[in-house]
Amino acid sequence: MKAGDLGRKVNMGVCLYALAFLLSAIPALFLSAPFVEDSLGTMGAAAFLTGHDWGDFLVEKGFYYKYGQSLFYLPVFLCVHDPVVRYKALLLVNSALMAFGPVLAYRIGERHLAMPSFDAACIALISGCMPAALLYGKLTWAEPSLFLVPWVVLYMLLELESVRNGAGATGRKRLLSALLAWSCAFAFMAHQRGIIVVLGTVLFLIIRAVKDKKPLVSPFVFGANLVVALILDRGLDAWQKLYVYHGAELKHNLLSAFLHIEIYQKLFSPLGLKVVLRTVLGWFFNSSFSGLGISLLGILISFACALGFKKVNVAFPDKFRTICLLGVILYVGALLLGVLFFFETLYDYWQGIAVERCDHLVFGRYLESTLPLMLFAGLYALARLSVSGGDGSRGDDGNPDEIGNCREIGNNGGYGECGDICVRKMLLRMSGCVWAVMILLSAFFIAAIAQAMKGIDCYVHSLMSMNICFDMTGVSVTKDVISNLGTAIIVFALVCCILFPLFVALSKRGKIRAVFIITGVLFLYIYLRSFCDILYRIDVRALTDFAQYYLR
Repeated sequence: MKAGDLGRKVNMGVCLYALAFLLSAIPALFLSAPFVEDSLGTMGAAAFLTGHDWGDFLVEKGFYYKYGQSLFYLPVFLCVHDPVVRYKALLLVNSALMAFGPVLAYRIGERHLAMPSFDAACIALISGCMPAALLYGKLTWAEPSLFLVPWVVLYMLLELESVRNGAGATGRKRLLSALLAWSCAFAFMAHQRGIIVVLGTVLFLIIRAVKDKKPLVSPFVFGANLVVALILDRGLDAWQKLYVYHGAELKHNLLSAFLHIEIYQKLFSPLGLKVVLRTVLGWFFNSSFSGLGISLLGILISFACALGFKKVNVAFPDKFRTICLLGVILYVGALLLGVLFFFETLYDYWQGIAVERCDHLVFGRYLESTLPLMLFAGLYALARLSVSGGDGSRGDDGNPDEIGNCREIGNNGGYGECGDICVRKMLLRMSGCVWAVMILLSAFFIAAIAQAMKGIDCYVHSLMSMNICFDMTGVSVTKDVISNLGTAIIVFALVCCILFPLFVALSKRGKIRAVFIITGVLFLYIYLRSFCDILYRIDVRALTDFAQYYLR
């Protein structure tokens, strides 16, 4: 690589990091205190180690949060004593962490998928700074780590695929294997649901070993490091429960809750299966529309690649299929864990026993840390469609072969029987399927969910990534009623159903950068509107128990 090319790539990475950091950090300076239990609980270990014993209050609320994110917060607790200033500094830590996401996404696109530097940067910035990522970085909970770790794991896997035989190859493979083990284990250290990243990474490696007939990692190094990391986690987890939570019996956020046989008896009943189906469709609705339909395109293409559909597989390079396989495993794992975790809550909701928290009907948080990978895949697919257009026009430098060049990448030096025309037809068919699924999901939401949300309270920050017209009049606390929530989500779905065909039409004509601009502008609007109208609105009032306790 020429020194000039290396310098340009480093500069692009630095610019991406700076832009992502500023996008997240500037609004964070206007916030003062945690307003939800997750935010206070996640700081618990750092607070305890610096002389703040919040145990009685945390035990009273009954929720358990792990310690991983607190490791990043500990220096701030040691150095900053004013609670308001401290909270702003903690959010800056979140911003600093999450800004690495777009940088890793850029490296993946530019280095491993041979994308033009500018297009790789646009896709990285959009997928790494989607509204959910930026908004969830404004609370002191585990989300910054949970959003970042999938990018780290994916980058490690792609780097392992690039290891070639030769001097230093064995040492590099062992180092990457150890880093991969600790990276996925850290997700579990940060939050209980991080276990999906651990299991998903192991499952990915097993599938690849069976398929390739050789391991991608150094098995002993990866296995030994993973075991050590998990044993360390068990020890630190026990310490936190004993000291930070005063050894009390906690009620929520424990994996042991899944061991109760009564849950499964209820789950596999006719009514239970109906609740599961509604939940899966509702959460899938959120995943599809919070990414403007582009995330749904990424999900469908990822499933097709993971399941080995030939016409889809041959349209993309091998390393893109790695993204798809890991993305599918993490997404499905997060969906299954989330549905199981919230099953009893949703069962009682539909039974009319405990009708509250209507945001659970289309909940996104458990899935949203996996969505950047799907959005990345969807944007890459649109870019692939852009360079396979009839006139080759891209609206940039006019080179139709820069992304997915069939002479440079793909299977056996090309796309097999599938040239650019076939790729174009396949992607247009997939896009048509996406639009049809969006219409069906919208109809399902209107018929089965919207009315069930009317007049019911919700965690007002849970559905921020679909907020283009929420009416927040009268809302002052975390758990409140958004008067037009169902209608506002229908409007958002309608906008997405109009925009997605436009994205496909622009990509078909080679105008992929117009897609980047429209998507980026709408994402920025959702981010700023939700920050001002939801996060800042709740923060400035400081009426929740958690904010008042922290500020005292």
